[in-house]
Amino acid sequence: MSRSLAPTSLHVALAHAAMGARSRGDGREIGSAPDQGTDMLVVFSWKPQMQEKRSPLITQISWGHMEIEGLGSGKDFKLYPGGGRDWDWRETNTEHVPGIQPADVQELIDKGSRVVVLSRGMQLRLQTCPETLQLLQDRGIRVHVEETKAAAKLYNDLAETELVGGLFHSTC
Repeated sequence: MSRSLAPTSLHVALAHAAMGARSRGDGREIGSAPDQGTDMLVVFSWKPQMQEKRSPLITQISWGHMEIEGLGSGKDFKLYPGGGRDWDWRETNTEHVPGIQPADVQELIDKGSRVVVLSRGMQLRLQTCPETLQLLQDRGIRVHVEETKAAAKLYNDLAETELVGGLFHSTC
């Protein structure tokens, strides 16, 4: 995963370098302010930002209805880093049994998901084909299979720090 400094950190680092700072050896820097002629303690810290896009959050979920940050509402969703769309089971002939197909998760992989959350429906009727789990394992992608509300919570938690994708079924 490539990372870069936040722009504000870059500006601070440039200002810091212009002051002729020197290292204290403990991660903090001491710099001389040219106009004042005295040493002053300058502490810099920054968090690297992920260049990859964050996965959209699930803002509301109930029987047959989901609301997704930036995407609107619908019944079933495919979500992945940087976006998502309605999950149309007819595209891959998915049914409750045998369940989620390898083709259903391929888009999540193609969009950069490194962790995948698969929902089982509100009544746990949606299954997942063993071949689907094997595909994810072979690609080194962590997978979680949960009831839909638990899956949504886990997905939202993971979206804060991971490149996560998910398939969500909001009924049975």
